Amino acid sequence: MTRGPSKDAGETIFQLIEKPKKQHLKSPRYVSIHSGWVREEISRRKSAHRTLGEARTSLPPPSAYLRKGSGFRHTRPRSEHVHYRRPGYQHELPDWKAVQKPAPEPLIPPLPRDPGCSLAGGIDFRRKNICEAGKAKRRGSRSPRIVDSPRGHTIGLRSSGWMPVYVHKKTFGKVPEKIYYGSTTKIQNESKGTGERDVKKSDAKNKSGCKYITEDERENLLQNMKKKWSELMKQYQCLPFVTDTAPKIKRKASLEDKLKQLEKDIELIDNHQYIYVYDD
Repeated sequence: MTRGPSKDAGETIFQLIEKPKKQHLKSPRYVSIHSGWVREEISRRKSAHRTLGEARTSLPPPSAYLRKGSGFRHTRPRSEHVHYRRPGYQHELPDWKAVQKPAPEPLIPPLPRDPGCSLAGGIDFRRKNICEAGKAKRRGSRSPRIVDSPRGHTIGLRSSGWMPVYVHKKTFGKVPEKIYYGSTTKIQNESKGTGERDVKKSDAKNKSGCKYITEDERENLLQNMKKKWSELMKQYQCLPFVTDTAPKIKRKASLEDKLKQLEKDIELIDNHQYIYVYDD
């Protein structure tokens, strides 16, 4: 047997005693103390401008309905305006007269005029034109030109490179004098230089450029080289054990190369008793 939902399923202890509902009281509307005076003032002003309405006019007949010019037209009354003229006022302009100013004095005095010449300004233009025509030079012939575009672009024929100019010169196909004389002087100088060099070599061969190293010099040289080797070995032994940078690796390699070269030189001098040294 099933039971339906109870009516008191939503009942709680908080709703056992009903609370009175709070009434929200609205605040009274604001009313100005001058409202009565304002209404009275407005009504008084409006009533002063009131009229009895438009005047009654006769209606147009039905035959004049929508006829042209049958509407009401308001026309202003015409009044004859009389312009006021002040007594003693000059209404016309006085007669105009040109003011004549004195001519300014010229800054440069005028040139003396030839009394025999009757032309204006004292210059005989006919004689001047005849003299200029006699002194004029004849205009040279215009250089040939070619048109290289449909729009009429022209260029000089000689400067374009299409006209054979250098072929007709006297020096065409010949060695320039500057190059010819320059090459001959160079050959002469080279021949002189080779001759002087051969003479120097022959003189050097004649002279004895060989020197013998004595025993004392040999021992002194060996001691110095061994001392140098010991100093380099000391520097090599003072190097750090870990060579992790490029400068350390480079320094170690240079010291090793110097030590190897010194060891070879010491062995060479120590094994050979007789040593000769040449100048070159």
